[in-house]
Amino acid sequence: WSNLPLMRGQFQGDDEVGQWASCLQYIEFLSEWPILRAIIKIGKILSLEFHPPLRFLISCPGVALLPRSELGLRLFPILFSFLMTLLAILLGKKLGGRQVGWASGFLIATSSIYNWTSLAFSWSVIVCCLYLAAILLQKCTFNLASRAELIRFRLLCLCILIAFLTNTGFVLLFPSLILVYLIYQPPSLQATKRLVSGFAPFFIFLSVY
Repeated sequence: WSNLPLMRGQFQGDDEVGQWASCLQYIEFLSEWPILRAIIKIGKILSLEFHPPLRFLISCPGVALLPRSELGLRLFPILFSFLMTLLAILLGKKLGGRQVGWASGFLIATSSIYNWTSLAFSWSVIVCCLYLAAILLQKCTFNLASRAELIRFRLLCLCILIAFLTNTGFVLLFPSLILVYLIYQPPSLQATKRLVSGFAPFFIFLSVY
């Protein structure tokens, strides 16, 4: 219910106004032809933005649907807030059973912070990624010699990367994940090679970014 005021409420501060203007500009570029030139132009502008790119890209479809409404800018963050609540229930059920799951969902849904996750900053996407990471960590052994564990490790890295592309402060979760790996896996040349191999695509991306 706390999302109802957000659906018709005014923009919060300069950040949402600036993000709305940028999204309108990107949508206008996408109407140009050839499309590749438009994408390159958008990429250049995104590289100059103070904020990371994913929050803009998440808001663009909503702005395209409702270009003159605050709801358009917040539409997909609000949808991710609902998903965030569902993931809280699922994680709670896995950790403590049905009662814990429903209590977790209720506490999240009635919390005042819920309003902030539904704003255009896409914090709900970050929370969804953290919930997914927690669910993946439950069965993680960090034995990267196993293909299944390597895939799980890379999915964990992907969750952190998505959070990072929404808010760059979450880059700190990468060294945290590596430290957890080193705790689970005794130091050895083989373990280090597996870690480098598993993390290499994400390291390259972060270096280019």
